[in-house]
Amino acid sequence: MPHAGLIYTALLMGTIKPLHAALTVCIILAIWGCSPQAHRQLRRHAATDTAAGRMARRQLLEENRARADSSWTRTESHHFILLTPPDSPVAADLDAFLARREAAYERIVAALKVAPDGPIRIYAYNSGRQGGTLLGQPLGFALPAEREIHVRWDQEPGHEEAHVVAWNWDQSGSGEPFLEEGLAVALSSHPGSPQAAATDLLAQGVLPDLGDLMENFSRYRNGYVLAGSFVALLLERDDPDLLRRLYTGGPPGLAERLEDATGQTLAQLQTWWETSLAAQEPVTREPVLEALSLLHLGEARAAIRVLEKQRRNVPAHPVLEFALAQALRQDDDDAGSALAFHRLLAMPLPYNLAWMKQRAREALSEMGYAEEVP
Repeated sequence: MPHAGLIYTALLMGTIKPLHAALTVCIILAIWGCSPQAHRQLRRHAATDTAAGRMARRQLLEENRARADSSWTRTESHHFILLTPPDSPVAADLDAFLARREAAYERIVAALKVAPDGPIRIYAYNSGRQGGTLLGQPLGFALPAEREIHVRWDQEPGHEEAHVVAWNWDQSGSGEPFLEEGLAVALSSHPGSPQAAATDLLAQGVLPDLGDLMENFSRYRNGYVLAGSFVALLLERDDPDLLRRLYTGGPPGLAERLEDATGQTLAQLQTWWETSLAAQEPVTREPVLEALSLLHLGEARAAIRVLEKQRRNVPAHPVLEFALAQALRQDDDDAGSALAFHRLLAMPLPYNLAWMKQRAREALSEMGYAEEVP
């Protein structure tokens, strides 16, 4: 309908005030209802950082909640309500899925000494594509006030749960991405992985200035892992309420708040961080698992180095090829990723790894490569 398109265009150009965004979305829905055309329009604008985009994302969330309540599988545990599509990859293993989440939850609550006042709803999607289609935004996010997380079924437990649990310190959040994401990484990653990556940067002489990292967190490609490293060390201090104080009050600005809470200057904290990293014992893990952990934290280049070194020793390992293909793709090397996926497709796989070939075919299709090995 052209009327709806004109309304949205006017909103995005500023002709309609942002305060009227809710009314605008309502008009769209009134014109188109819940038709596929309306859904596509909402998805398109959900990707924009505008008032209309925020309203579109909210509308898509509401639609998906209704869909999940009516047609998805609901499974409950002590602290979670899990909602999965009928064809979910975890359909035959829901109890084990929730057991891993419960273990992460208990660890987070013990560390933060606070808990939500009700169960957390997990929407576990079959793929990132499915989540993007239904929600109009990438998966892997929490809505702490609603005690709700939206993840791909195989996302590592802990990160989004940490966001929900920490919000209950004051039910508002800290407003500091460095602190919030650092805490989530520290409480969800494999033991040692943030410190391993940060120690590597320290050894290269490129560990960033702490003040600049906090102030310009979003500009750092490896900001998550660095924040996770620093916050993990804060958690190890003999001061159980330190993170709570940083989250809930103190001077404006995270740097000032951190100095006030610790009694140290930023320069002293920088030295403490570097000294703590230098004293870390080397992380001894099977190289593939280490690389997967780095990849999960956004450290694609570091993961590629680990995997390529290991590949020289184990040249035909399906898990190795799969992880390498993912890392290369995350590093925008589609050609290298396709080559690794093709090597994987040529390998005989046991039944418990057969899903890798399906994911490889999907990835090749998304990148525009043929499934057949060239």
